Amino acid sequence: MSVLLYWLVIGAPLCLLIYTSILKLETSSAILVMLKQALNGIFNALIAHLLIDYLPLSQWLSKISSQKTVSRDRPKIQQILFNLLLAFVFLPVLSIASLTGYQSLQYIYSEISTQLSSNSIELSENVRAWHDQQLLILRKLAAIATESDFPKDLVRLQFATEALAKISPSFLRLYVEDAQANMITTFPQVTNAENSLEHQVEKKIFEQVKTTLNPVVSDVHTNKYDPAPHINIVVPMLKNGQFNGIVGVALDIAELKELLIKTTSIRKVDALILGRSQQVIASTIQRVQFGDTWDLNENGKPETFRQKNQILWLPTTSSSPMTRWRKSFYIQKTTVGGDTPWTVVVKLSPVRFIDTLENLHTYILLIVLGIVFVATWVASLISRRFVKPLAKLVRLTTDLQTDISQSANFVWKYSELAEIDTLGDNFHSMAIALQEHFQEIQQTNLTLEQRIEERSHELLQSEIKLEKITDAVLGAVYQFKRDPEGNYSALFMSRGAYDIYEVDREEICRDVLSIINLALPEELEGMISSIEESAQALTPWIYECRIRTPSGKIKWISGRSQPLRQEDGSTVWNGIVTDITKLKLTEQALQKSEERWQLAIQSSDSGIWDWDIASGVTFRSDQWWTMLGFESGVTNEQEVDWTALIHPDDRAYHLQQQDDYLNQKIPRFSVESRMQVKDGSYRWILTRGVAVWNQQQQAIRLVGTNSDVTDLKIARLEMTQAMEEAQAANRAKSEFLATMSHEIRTPMNAVIGMASLLLDSQLDDEQQEFAEIIRSSGDNLLTIINSILDFSKIESGRFNLDLQTFNLRICIEECFDVMTTLASPKGIELAYCIDLEVPEWIESDATRLRQILINLLSNAIKFTAQGTVTLQVGLEDAALHPPSPQKLLFQIKDTGIGIPCDRYDRLFKAFSQVDSSTTRQYGGTGLGLAISKRLTELMGGGIWVESELGVGSCFSFVISVTPSQAYAEFDESRDYDYNYYAQLSGRNLLLLEDNPVCREGLSNLAKSFQMQVWQTTAVTEAIALIEGGQKFDFAIIDADIPLTNNQQTANQTHQINSLRQQFPLLPIVFLTYGHKSEINLISDSLTSYTNRPAKRSQIYAKLSKFIENNGAVEPSAPKSIPEFDSDFANKFPLTILLAEDNLVNQKVAVRFLNRLGYIVDIAENGCEVIDLMHQKDYDIILMDIHMPVMDGVTATKEILGNFKVPPWIVALTANASNGDREFYLEVGMNDYVSKPIHIKELTKVLKTAYQALDSAQ
Repeated sequence: MSVLLYWLVIGAPLCLLIYTSILKLETSSAILVMLKQALNGIFNALIAHLLIDYLPLSQWLSKISSQKTVSRDRPKIQQILFNLLLAFVFLPVLSIASLTGYQSLQYIYSEISTQLSSNSIELSENVRAWHDQQLLILRKLAAIATESDFPKDLVRLQFATEALAKISPSFLRLYVEDAQANMITTFPQVTNAENSLEHQVEKKIFEQVKTTLNPVVSDVHTNKYDPAPHINIVVPMLKNGQFNGIVGVALDIAELKELLIKTTSIRKVDALILGRSQQVIASTIQRVQFGDTWDLNENGKPETFRQKNQILWLPTTSSSPMTRWRKSFYIQKTTVGGDTPWTVVVKLSPVRFIDTLENLHTYILLIVLGIVFVATWVASLISRRFVKPLAKLVRLTTDLQTDISQSANFVWKYSELAEIDTLGDNFHSMAIALQEHFQEIQQTNLTLEQRIEERSHELLQSEIKLEKITDAVLGAVYQFKRDPEGNYSALFMSRGAYDIYEVDREEICRDVLSIINLALPEELEGMISSIEESAQALTPWIYECRIRTPSGKIKWISGRSQPLRQEDGSTVWNGIVTDITKLKLTEQALQKSEERWQLAIQSSDSGIWDWDIASGVTFRSDQWWTMLGFESGVTNEQEVDWTALIHPDDRAYHLQQQDDYLNQKIPRFSVESRMQVKDGSYRWILTRGVAVWNQQQQAIRLVGTNSDVTDLKIARLEMTQAMEEAQAANRAKSEFLATMSHEIRTPMNAVIGMASLLLDSQLDDEQQEFAEIIRSSGDNLLTIINSILDFSKIESGRFNLDLQTFNLRICIEECFDVMTTLASPKGIELAYCIDLEVPEWIESDATRLRQILINLLSNAIKFTAQGTVTLQVGLEDAALHPPSPQKLLFQIKDTGIGIPCDRYDRLFKAFSQVDSSTTRQYGGTGLGLAISKRLTELMGGGIWVESELGVGSCFSFVISVTPSQAYAEFDESRDYDYNYYAQLSGRNLLLLEDNPVCREGLSNLAKSFQMQVWQTTAVTEAIALIEGGQKFDFAIIDADIPLTNNQQTANQTHQINSLRQQFPLLPIVFLTYGHKSEINLISDSLTSYTNRPAKRSQIYAKLSKFIENNGAVEPSAPKSIPEFDSDFANKFPLTILLAEDNLVNQKVAVRFLNRLGYIVDIAENGCEVIDLMHQKDYDIILMDIHMPVMDGVTATKEILGNFKVPPWIVALTANASNGDREFYLEVGMNDYVSKPIHIKELTKVLKTAYQALDSAQ
């Protein structure tokens, strides 16, 4: 019954789940398998029960086994009845079901064989009929051709050929050939090339027909002119029994496939026609196409079915038999026969038969399973009813002894079986008799059990008490025995033994050597000797030794026991053993601590002392005494008035520090004081101490050291004096540099100022040249002075960066403005490129960046005889984005003389150049690169060089900047706004430039205008772009670019004219090299010019002009802007007072201001300034700092203190000391101008003053 419930509740659902989900069987197949598994399980369980219950297995096993009997469980009556009833029903039903299934399977096999045979016969007859029909047409044409007389009847034969060819749509080509294989007639007509493609096939057939004189069929093939798969059928022409030629036809095999489909469509079978080499000619199976080879051994195994030509094909990839059968198919091959070398294959799938069989089996198994369920229920009911009274009797007799002892009531209830009721009555009488006898025996033994229980309890309590006492002892209590033969044993061992030896006391009692052998080898012999000595002399056994426990620990143990001699001559010791490991370790630690303390005292240069505050006793080391010149043999505890040894000037402070520390007013006790040594002199002693506090936070001891720091104190004093002397020398140098700066700049102001005024006057060429040389030499000398001063400031660490927000591109363009005058005379081409990702506005020191760039660019131009000098600016790390600080990378490349690798180390040293010949040939102080190196480091970067001798150099430097979103102040001198590019956005620009750096820079510039750029390096490429249909709005062209690859016009006028003719209708901006005035330039509305390197503002202005004027003529060359704006005073009206005592400087400043349109009052000292201010109100005072009578600083303080509305005061000084500007602004001045005066700086200061005064009103 349990087996049936298992398969109903667990087995059947689990089986269904596995076969459907894991093995992927269809639901119907899975249900069938589930029913089979359930019935098989039930059947197997039934057979197993019958075999075990009824076969004499125990007797058979006893004969095989060496034992006399083999016990086995005897079967129960209920189980036997149940099994027999179930087998009586189950076996016949299952036999009938199996027979029915077998008959159904044989019927299916017979039906499959019948369908294969009938379909094969029908298909082969249809194919043969189709083939015979084609042969009939060919034989008719052969008869006509045999009767014809050639060439007279050629037209008649051709007509017959065409008429017969149109009978069948399968005829691709019908032809007649004579005995020599010459084509007589054909339809449709073919060319010689088409005929030659078929000739190779027909030649073989021709020879075969000629030999056999029988019709021949070719294999399926294709060619270029008949791409459809076709076959050739050829019949011979016989005349008088002799071979006279052939008649052939090329047949399309598509009709064969239609014939197969038409025949098999209603029969639920598939069919194929195979050629000689098992090649597929026609097929109704989609995955089998024309030309495939039919191989039954591929992925499967063919087996013979009922007939020889019938085959069962089974796949080899599936593991389940049912799955393999479903994927299998049955095949019958039949040859067409006659002259046709074809085989017809019929393929039949067994799936529909399998489905029918599975459904039949499912119904049968369901019926069988239902019968089994009913039979099981009936068998269970009958067996249970029969066994129920027997089971009751079994329960009463199972625990008879217990029931009798408990005086149970034995009552038998009658059942429906008389024999069983009689057995129950007899059992009831027996049980009552046994119960009476048991009560008598129980009363007799009652008193004996009570006495035994009392004695056992007393003994147990005694043992428990003794065990508690021994377990409470710290250590292990033991009883040790030595017999007369010298053997050892343990009679007793308390639980504490495990804590010491890590061995259970039971193990120790079994083998006492297990703990004796734990002693270290070097101590084991001594331990055994102590046992023997105690046994012989009966003296106490006292010992200490080390043991190694099973876990590897080393322990010290100590034992003590008293021996007793026994009557048999043996000796018994009663004693205790304890673990003294911690005690031993403490002793060793104290010993080592004492040794370290003594070694520390002896090796230390400091004197150690320990003051017991309560007793007043102080311990002092030998070093404490020898430090002060006393002998080391003085008693350490000797009292000495140590406070008297302290210098009187230091004593009060020393004692105060000690009291403050002991009162916890200061965190540590450390004081330096002078102490008197034995010879009466004093030495500096550093005293340090640490207190020991009690629980009330009161100091009970003070322990510390005394160290002699006299030498260190003297060294500090010497260092302080040396530092003060160095600072004094540094101040003297700074004052000297400031004085020299003032003394040199004062005449330089006159030289440069007068040269500037002279250049602004009417001069002839020679005078102009002389004036330029004077100003240039003055500027060079001023640069040298500034370099020396800058280097001095950097060296002294008094140099500070002036961080401000500025436009990086404008800064670079201004540097190139300065460099153009140096490069143009040498014909050196200058170019720069700024990457698109470089921020437009940055926060840094613009002056110092300009100084670095000018230093490096001027060096590059100086050491380059011809070629190019370029600057490229990019980001060192493009991954960083604003507002994060970014690293800008500047690279200055030249084509100059280059630098040897072994001279790199000299480049960045002050006053040093590559060699002395460089100084003689090119000049220079050797400070430029040194200053540039220091400046880049101050600006958060560095500088390095890469060079190749004779090729050129590349100086690279990096600075750290912060991108800014600020905008430039509005400048009225500009008539454009290059931050707004709407009118250029989207326009097409042609860029014709052969310098890669200049080309990339202009391309990036145009992209920032949001223009579309086409770059090229050759005129021919540009012309090709235009002729190819590309439209351009503007062009930027290098005026000196070669017209052809190997040609360049020497005359720039002719060059520009030639370029203009190449692009007649295109607005062009020509890039020139600063000598436009020497040539006759084209002047029209489509041509403009700008110097190179071109500025962004110039490019934008030129391109915008083309748009705004819509072709208006632009001036051929822009006029130079005069250095002095004579209308400046009208724009910014101011009343100016100049305070200057030097006559030359007065003239220079007055001339500058007059050229700007101002009338100036002059004062020669500060007192005159005060007097003039009482007479007249001034907007601005240009105040010299160094003047007689009253200097500029004093005069400024007087003005600020005496005038309610002071004027705008600007400091004028030739000093170049660091911090001058900040100092003068702190005094109260409003601005600062250094000498010599530059017109740009002066106009900027005047403009700032006007705006400040105007906003204050």
